[in-house]
Amino acid sequence: MAEHTVSKFFPKKIVRNQEQTAIQVATNRVIVVQANAGAAKTTTLALRIGEALANHVPPNKILALTFTSAARDVMRSRLLELGVNYKIVNDIQLFTFEEFSSAILARIEGEKEGSETKKIGQSRRVKPYVVEALHHVAQFYAHKLDFLQIETHNIAIAQFIEAQLKLKAMMVLDPYFDLDELESVYIQWGVTATAYLTAIEYERIRRGKKDNPVFRAEFDATYDLAQYLQSDPGMGQYLPDYQLVVCDELHDLNEAAFCILRHVIAAERRCFFVGAGDEHQVIHATLGASREFLETRFKAAFPSLKVLPLSMTYRHGPHLAYAMREFTGKKIDSLVSINTEIDVPTYDDLPHSVAQRVVSCLQKWVTDGHSLDDCAILMRDKDQSIEIENALRMAKLAYKTPAMASYLQWDEVLFLRGIMAILLNDLTSIKSYEVRSGVLDALATFGDLRIPDRDLESAKYTVAKNPELIFDFANKYIHESTLSHVRVLADLLVDLKKSVQALTAAALLEQIVQRMDLYAAARRIFLRPYDASVVEKAISGLISFARETGMNLQQFAHGLNEAETFATRQREKNVVTLDTVSNVKGREFEYVVMPGLEVRRFPNPLFDLQDERHLFYVAATRTKSRLSLLVPADPVKQSPFIAAMRLNESKAEAKTALSRNVAQGNTPPPVVRQYLKVPFHEKDQAKALGARFDLARKAWYVEPGVDIKAFYAWL
Repeated sequence: MAEHTVSKFFPKKIVRNQEQTAIQVATNRVIVVQANAGAAKTTTLALRIGEALANHVPPNKILALTFTSAARDVMRSRLLELGVNYKIVNDIQLFTFEEFSSAILARIEGEKEGSETKKIGQSRRVKPYVVEALHHVAQFYAHKLDFLQIETHNIAIAQFIEAQLKLKAMMVLDPYFDLDELESVYIQWGVTATAYLTAIEYERIRRGKKDNPVFRAEFDATYDLAQYLQSDPGMGQYLPDYQLVVCDELHDLNEAAFCILRHVIAAERRCFFVGAGDEHQVIHATLGASREFLETRFKAAFPSLKVLPLSMTYRHGPHLAYAMREFTGKKIDSLVSINTEIDVPTYDDLPHSVAQRVVSCLQKWVTDGHSLDDCAILMRDKDQSIEIENALRMAKLAYKTPAMASYLQWDEVLFLRGIMAILLNDLTSIKSYEVRSGVLDALATFGDLRIPDRDLESAKYTVAKNPELIFDFANKYIHESTLSHVRVLADLLVDLKKSVQALTAAALLEQIVQRMDLYAAARRIFLRPYDASVVEKAISGLISFARETGMNLQQFAHGLNEAETFATRQREKNVVTLDTVSNVKGREFEYVVMPGLEVRRFPNPLFDLQDERHLFYVAATRTKSRLSLLVPADPVKQSPFIAAMRLNESKAEAKTALSRNVAQGNTPPPVVRQYLKVPFHEKDQAKALGARFDLARKAWYVEPGVDIKAFYAWL
């Protein structure tokens, strides 16, 4: 890439700022861009690709890596929007890390006989292999270790899949581990000893006897390629030689992805690299993301790297930009000419005051003439959803829970709904086949029924299709069970059956929770203390809701079914998004409401304070136009994050900056190239008149200052 100080690629539609131009034309071999939220990271990387194309770099020698397919598609869109010819975009190597790894593995393993690997796209399809691995653990280690927890219900399988993804991302699986040190793996890696052993057995099953993978599921291609590269440096020969590599969302980098990236851009390859990320967006990632990569690891691997900033945000105005500057301590500015309102409504200690305040915020937004479609309620923890969902439904405000299911479909709630259905002998009023199936799963899990997998799957299919058979299910697997702990549930059902008409739904639910010791069951089933605490709060919240309604069991059960219908109804417009903060990284909304910002809630004391600060930063920076931070009326109870924003101190400066942005918005854009539509047979004529050819756009143009009259025919 030739050295130059003036860019050769001129984008369509946008006016670059100085930081973007500096990144576009920088001649350093390895560049890490420290970007703020909304600072146009993807657009800037696309500019860098455009510059490479303008400098005669072949498109197939350019690699763009992302962590998700959505991010990959956004990169492609940005290139097209900036004016790169679509045929050229099609030749650029745009991959997720998993797609790139799969392509390289095909080259590596294509030379081996009988090395065809089955691809498993859905996590649920790995369950048989996980169950087999758990059986191996029980067989090999249960007699040696008395602290193992061997469970095969769906929640346990889901927790294992999450744990093994994390272990692979961190590349810490060691088949030659020391059993004496096994109990320390939770402290080291945040997973249980059972999960660690199961992950090793699972890998033995997946790798097969010849160490050629039998199958690959989510993230396995990335892990396998990293393993190859780490164990055999000669495997680097299978990596293509690129002239430019860019990587988006660098804050999501984990050990496996870093291993691959390090080999792709190794010094001997002499390619250029530009990666962009925001260290303040590293949150509680399951895939091993860490601040270390942006803070120290890149510098250690590439001592001569250049760090360049993207401090300007294009998402929200100066008021929020400067508040986040105070909160993070890093340089943040805004070029947006809108006033991003930040209000801090308070709520009292009365029941549902938080949820009611959420509703009033949304109603004001609608009264101001806006749609709920561009609005999000972002919660620290999902148990806050119960009060808020009920309040939204009562206010007839439609909502959706795209990544976080409605509380009515959480496992612990489905268990209680299943008990209600058995007591009332009525599963029919639950309309959804999937929810009926989930009810049986929850009964088997929280009731610890220990039904063989094949029998459970058959029962789920039969009862979900014929909900009137719920009574037969209860008879076969609960009332006729000889297991002592299941007899507790059977006796409970007999006793409660006598009280269905006499007691309220709340009283019946309280008896279920107490006699089944449901909170202890939650701590047994959900291995992380945080998950168990959320389940306990959800159960308490449901009982509180039942107590407030004063309904009997039949009324309450039918009320929940109607609430579920409201929550899951397909609506095309005017629907607010309700989700947890961890699910919305990378998204943006016109209006964000953050409820329950109080001590011991946000920040959550079960997590590292720095991670909590990052989570708050991610939530607050999702908004464009308005941010409502809901806090207790008592200042002592308010989250310390509110004071850390120093809203009053930066208000005057933000007002001045906003006036600056408005004034600059009225100025004409700078003079840029004039592009021409020159037919191929007239290209020599245009060239003779002084036109030049843009390789990235595959179009002729005239430089600013050149008399345009001679080119009128091609304008």
